[in-house]
Amino acid sequence: MNDPFSDEHLMIRLQEGDTTALEAIYHRYADRLMGFLYHMMDGDGARAEDLLQDVFVRLATSASAFDPARSFRPWIFTIAANLARNAHRHRTFREVDSLDQVDLMTTSPQARYGIDDLDQELFRSLLDQTLREIAPDKRTAFLLRYQEHLSLAEIAEIQNCAVGTVKSRIYYTLRFLESSMTTFRPEKHSS
Repeated sequence: MNDPFSDEHLMIRLQEGDTTALEAIYHRYADRLMGFLYHMMDGDGARAEDLLQDVFVRLATSASAFDPARSFRPWIFTIAANLARNAHRHRTFREVDSLDQVDLMTTSPQARYGIDDLDQELFRSLLDQTLREIAPDKRTAFLLRYQEHLSLAEIAEIQNCAVGTVKSRIYYTLRFLESSMTTFRPEKHSS
């Protein structure tokens, strides 16, 4: 913990009352959390923004609960995932039709599925629709792995489950996406 700019060190400073540390954490994580929450809220940007603010309110009010011996990133994503889960239980947000410009995959849709620019809008629409059909626990695991690039252990910590459960959730999500998006995999149509 020698790095004065590490997330954990910033949290120690926040625990000591340094509000500039909260600002630094906000600038470091706001965009990533917004992307995660945007997907978890089925593309409802306004609801995701509300939850993003809630994440940082919780962070500020619960700073003392953070254990500096643990990794910060899974802790903040646990807060975000719990807030998203609670929001899903109280479904008061409206549905939005597209992912817009938020990238989901680690590679572009063109590279991953071999589609051209004309098909990209259709791909995003189908991907968004398909993700909405996935149970929140599976979608959370999938987004944390492929959007946030968290390790399986970090995801297990966030979801409060075993690593094997995370692997299973991701596996079944990938299988569901593959079977649902055969339009973009012509070899899957061949018999």
